[in-house]
Amino acid sequence: MEIGPQWIVSSKLNTWLWFVLVPIFITHANSRLGKPVGREITNDNHPDFISIDCGSHRDYWDQATGIWYQTDEGFVETGTNHMISSSVHLSYRYFGEQLNTLRSFPEGDRNCYTLKPKQGKNNSYLIRAFFAYGNYDSKNETPSFDLYIGVNYWHTINEDQHHFIFAEVIHTPSSDTIQLCLVKTGPTIPYISTLVLRPLNNSIYQTMSSTTSQPLLDHQTRIDVGFHGWPIHSRYKDDVYDRLWRHDQYNVTNGWHPLDESIDVDPSTSAYKLPSQVLRTASQSPNVSYPLKFDYDTLFKDLDTNYEYRVYFHFAEIEALPPGQNRIINITLNSKPFLSHPLVLQYMKPVTISPQDAVRGRISFSISATPESAAPPILNAFEAYKLIPGLYSPTDARDAAAIMDIKSAYHITWLNWQGDPCLPKQFAWEGLTCNSDTNPRITALNLSSSKLTGEINISFSYLTELEILDLSNNYLEGPVPEFLAELPKLKLLNLTGNKLSGPIPKALKKKADTTLQLSCSNTFDYVDSNTQEVTYGEILSITNNLERVVGKGGYGTVYYGCIGERQVAVKMLSPSTQGFQQFQTEAKILTRVHQKCLTPLIGYCNEASALIYKYMPNGNLADHLSDKNQFSLVWNQRLQIALDSAIGLEYLHKCCKPPIVHRDVKTSNILLDENFNAKISDFGLSRIFSNECDTHVLTKVAGTPGYFDPEYYKTNKLTEKSDVYSFGIVLLEIITGHPAIFKNHENTHIVQWVNSMLEDEGEIDTIMDPRLQGTYDTGTASKVVDVAMACVAPSSIKRPTMNEVMIELKQCFPMENLDCSSSIESSVAPSISGKSSLER
Repeated sequence: MEIGPQWIVSSKLNTWLWFVLVPIFITHANSRLGKPVGREITNDNHPDFISIDCGSHRDYWDQATGIWYQTDEGFVETGTNHMISSSVHLSYRYFGEQLNTLRSFPEGDRNCYTLKPKQGKNNSYLIRAFFAYGNYDSKNETPSFDLYIGVNYWHTINEDQHHFIFAEVIHTPSSDTIQLCLVKTGPTIPYISTLVLRPLNNSIYQTMSSTTSQPLLDHQTRIDVGFHGWPIHSRYKDDVYDRLWRHDQYNVTNGWHPLDESIDVDPSTSAYKLPSQVLRTASQSPNVSYPLKFDYDTLFKDLDTNYEYRVYFHFAEIEALPPGQNRIINITLNSKPFLSHPLVLQYMKPVTISPQDAVRGRISFSISATPESAAPPILNAFEAYKLIPGLYSPTDARDAAAIMDIKSAYHITWLNWQGDPCLPKQFAWEGLTCNSDTNPRITALNLSSSKLTGEINISFSYLTELEILDLSNNYLEGPVPEFLAELPKLKLLNLTGNKLSGPIPKALKKKADTTLQLSCSNTFDYVDSNTQEVTYGEILSITNNLERVVGKGGYGTVYYGCIGERQVAVKMLSPSTQGFQQFQTEAKILTRVHQKCLTPLIGYCNEASALIYKYMPNGNLADHLSDKNQFSLVWNQRLQIALDSAIGLEYLHKCCKPPIVHRDVKTSNILLDENFNAKISDFGLSRIFSNECDTHVLTKVAGTPGYFDPEYYKTNKLTEKSDVYSFGIVLLEIITGHPAIFKNHENTHIVQWVNSMLEDEGEIDTIMDPRLQGTYDTGTASKVVDVAMACVAPSSIKRPTMNEVMIELKQCFPMENLDCSSSIESSVAPSISGKSSLER
């Protein structure tokens, strides 16, 4: 921890000194900076740096350092921004702009910044924070608060309004994120002005100690020996680690003589990479018989004798000694020599020396020349760090990641859900209970009455030590997931007061019979409809205990059943799937929309999340068009199926108020009853427009490859014409007997194939399904092909409406051959704009 100079300008004399002396000092500092300023720089110059100007309202390039600074956004969730008082002047060249703003934290006991360095865990980072109170709140206080790195105490900040201070630490985290937390310890409000992170070479600044493996390496001092100037601290653009160097203000009085050579020492030969401006200066003793002596506590008086310290001596020979002569030195630290042999300095080659073991209690050294040395001892730079042992390990990484995912999924913004979830214990997150493992595990989670919405997130399943989970009295919906039964230590699960649906998974019920206390009353809500409701027991009776599977969909399984003499198909939502929204959409539509060319819904089961349909004994159209089916549909059957399907889609588009777009029209979603009448099915991806006047809805692309409307795919604009395109593909399959995408090495699309065949041959017979054996009217077939090709026009504006398609297909039949069962109903379609329990 270091304190900056006093900056209050409160008298005419100080004001005069400010304007007279600052230009002189800045000119001198510019000569030390060594690199031009004024060029445009972005974060690309330092892509691994994290530089936060706390309280700033904009990102910007700092001209003095060539570093890109960001605002707090994305790094911290709490706090308020401020400017320092206009009466306080902090125009300091190397970090002045960053000291003019700050972020304070008037709420909560712990507020945390979260840093995510690109290099991730088990790498070393320099972290530095500046604090300039600047009387921003006009209270003339001396704020005092604590800093934590993760779960461990780092420093106490105690700074009056006349100064700025900074704290710096070298840290090797065990996780991919680093959290800097400001902890309120009294009546004053924590704040911060600047926060930066710099990646380091892992071979330097060792953090090992005799007591702990990865302590914090707390900066005590970093002295640019031999340079005497103002301001007290400097930063250099060629310092790849952006260290803050303190000017040598003291050692002149101790008989140290400065050396300053106008040379550039290449720092790249040393892993510490000291900037050339630091290496080109040094101090030496008056002669070879006089050592350089230094006692830290005599100068700074802030050494804690209870801690261990690491020290680093930086040398570079900057004098060109006569040939054959060398500067040779020995170093004694705390009265003990630690070099195994004297150090011979080589011209313009930097070297850093640090004892293998940390020293305890004091820092006092002597650098002396050996009898063979041709020059007095020198020192270019010196660093000292305090080893702060890590008393605690963070929350288990798996649990920490899971609870962070839960926080994000449910947008939890509780004030104390910051920092580590379990430690320190006095700051553990509200609603969490953790055990006492070295890396604590979460054993209880109470999120009752927390306004949670959506489904039960899978991240709960990663809290494998969880014994108690209370999610009661929220707005959770969807199925009860089976993964809850897989939590090995779960003893209490409370789901009451939600809007969950479907059956309780068998594994969860089984666990509830033995080790689990399960509460889920008043939880389930489902379809509000006149459609017949049955119980789960009745579902088992209807399906003979789910004996016969007749199909599987994206979100559930379809079982064969009977209600008396009536054959039915029962579609049940699988508890482990994420398809509840599709299931909900289908239920919403089919309980309100009834038409002969749509799949008829007979009933539903709230308890088991099941829908009951009339059974379609002839399966789906895709199976009948498949080349694996030995019984081919005749031409008139194909025409009737095409017309039925067109009528069903036209009803959705024009008769429903507001309109419905199916969004997944394909041959496998066209079912065939005992008379081969077609029924549009599977409404899970359907979209209901907001009102009758809407022409499109913006939504992510969904459906089946091969049937996608290319315009919808590019723009995300779903329109009725998207169904028209898909229906055109269905027509081409009916005509040709080929699937939408050919299973060849080129995955040829059916539109591409038809176009190429008609262009090459020009005859309609070349694309007709050979299984028809010519039993079709060529004129009618040509008309159907024309309709199909119009439907698949790349531009939606050139496609017909489903009403126009229906009329064209009707004209392909003599009126006496039309199946009356496919005629359009004249009744007005019911409105489906009202809210149902599914939406709650």
